[in-house]
Amino acid sequence: LSLEFSDTLRPYLLELKGFFTSYRLDNALSLSSKYSIRIYEKLKCNEFKKSFIWSVENIKEDLILKQKSYKLYSNVKQKIILIAIDDINKNTDIKVRFEEIKTGRKITAIKFYIKENSKNKQ
Repeated sequence: LSLEFSDTLRPYLLELKGFFTSYRLDNALSLSSKYSIRIYEKLKCNEFKKSFIWSVENIKEDLILKQKSYKLYSNVKQKIILIAIDDINKNTDIKVRFEEIKTGRKITAIKFYIKENSKNKQ
């Protein structure tokens, strides 16, 4: 199979640097759940910042968590976030840790810290 692009399309196809996230497909495929993959994608989007804050509300929305069992943050943390972070740290090119951010007594956001995982660097 061979492809040929016209000269007018060349800049659009070859100079795509700032408007999308790229990652190695084998990193995403090595993850065990759809939530791990989605969280990995979100982390890779923000990798250049070294850290980013993701509100609990946006996590639920972005991961499409509609089930009643995920209404409580503790369930989201236990069944999705902790498992995904462990999966990402073991199987991908990034290493992640997080801390919870509280508003009063309620956890309202998570601050993720992202760095290169030298064990799994490709």
